[in-house]
Amino acid sequence: MEHSKLPWVVFDDGPYKSIRVKNDEMTFPPEIGDVGASKHWFDEETMDANAAFIVLAVNSHEALLSALKEVVAISDRKHDAWDRAKAAIKAGEGKG
Repeated sequence: MEHSKLPWVVFDDGPYKSIRVKNDEMTFPPEIGDVGASKHWFDEETMDANAAFIVLAVNSHEALLSALKEVVAISDRKHDAWDRAKAAIKAGEGKG
């Protein structure tokens, strides 16, 4: 099974923060009365896939960010792809 569809967002619920999956299929944690959403998220295969996806993203973050910064630095051009790469670098550094 694949991980839950993106985007995932951090939801600030007062003193607590949680990850929310917001897309056409579901919101996690589910809104009050939204029973269908929790079934998909808590499915064991989906939870395993989500966990594997998070570990992969976290473990590869620094290497991907470093490589992207180097590629942009050595071949910077005026192009939409470079603008998106620069935006991704800012986001990866927590600045965007």
